[in-house]
Amino acid sequence: MTPSPASHLDPVLDDILIGRRSVSFRNEGFSMHPFIKKNDAITISPVIYRPDPEDEEIPRAVLRIGDVVLYKNASDRWLLHRIIKKRGGSEDEIVTKGDSLLISDPPVARSRIRGKLIFLARAETNREYRLEKAFQRIICSLIALFSRMEASVFSIFLDIEPRFSDREYMLMVRKGIKFPKWLLIRIVFP
Repeated sequence: MTPSPASHLDPVLDDILIGRRSVSFRNEGFSMHPFIKKNDAITISPVIYRPDPEDEEIPRAVLRIGDVVLYKNASDRWLLHRIIKKRGGSEDEIVTKGDSLLISDPPVARSRIRGKLIFLARAETNREYRLEKAFQRIICSLIALFSRMEASVFSIFLDIEPRFSDREYMLMVRKGIKFPKWLLIRIVFP
């Protein structure tokens, strides 16, 4: 999910997040659907990277499995995707995935993470969700677990897909893989 398909948000996001201020805007992408829908209002809190864990001058941001984070990918494009895995001895690499996607993103260095989703307001229902509350964090962790399983199962089907000539069958498999996560999101975040 990109906050904006246009690059006009780039300097604004950089300035605000580097300046340690939260930013709110309306979603325009689809990669986090159904968790974040088009025109939902979202608030991103800055994440400050502290390369030295002993440096107490800079507060170290806590990033958890299930958090939805904002970063620039290798193509210099803003992405807002969910953390599904941490890698490295000190968890310096993070693997993310859009909720509506079946394949995870390439690992990203923790230092590239600029913000974390903390608030979501549904455009169509006017419901609001504060994502730092314990219940929401637990549900987001479960969503991340389902996302990680989706990516694993789908990679197996990618290996065997050429054996199937029926594309409708593969479409049905894709929908079946995504159903548990979709149902959880629809129940908890309607």
